[in-house]
Amino acid sequence: MSSSLPPYQPPSPFIPFLRRFTDERARDLSETITLYNEVRTTHLASIWSKGTIIDHVNSVVAENASNIVDLPNAPLLLQALDKCLTAVLQSETTLFKTAQVDWDVAVLSIKEQVDLRRFLRAQQHFLANDERVSDRLIDTLTQTAVEIIGCFPEVKSNQPTDLTVPLISLVANPNQTIDKIIRVWTHNLIQ
Repeated sequence: MSSSLPPYQPPSPFIPFLRRFTDERARDLSETITLYNEVRTTHLASIWSKGTIIDHVNSVVAENASNIVDLPNAPLLLQALDKCLTAVLQSETTLFKTAQVDWDVAVLSIKEQVDLRRFLRAQQHFLANDERVSDRLIDTLTQTAVEIIGCFPEVKSNQPTDLTVPLISLVANPNQTIDKIIRVWTHNLIQ
């Protein structure tokens, strides 16, 4: 097997005869609408479109993390971690949301149309591989939660207080904690 590249062939200037009389923008829009309908229908039929799916995934992550490490007796810290993980999951729009376009009134610029197609292709890929991707997401978030829980300071009192500080200011070695979290995400992205 040769590792050399094949010889360069310049693109053909030939345009098929019938394509000379078509509106390429309209053709591209038609293909986008077809892709949109296909991906949207598939997403809405999947479990990923359910309103409670983010809470479900978050509870699976919390359960997995509690099986690995002992949770601290600090409800405020655990609520903050829960809020953080929920925010991370909500930012994964490709998994939990789908595009909603009213094609009767929509006028998309070329950039908007390209962005929509990119999003739809990413969502189509996810839906085709949802089991593998969701397992990796849950594993990554579980490892992240374990690292964060491991850096929680020991709480001596369970009494609520009006005084709040950022968690990072209570961590003994914030640089090491952040490095560990980055390492978890990088390792899981490479796999």
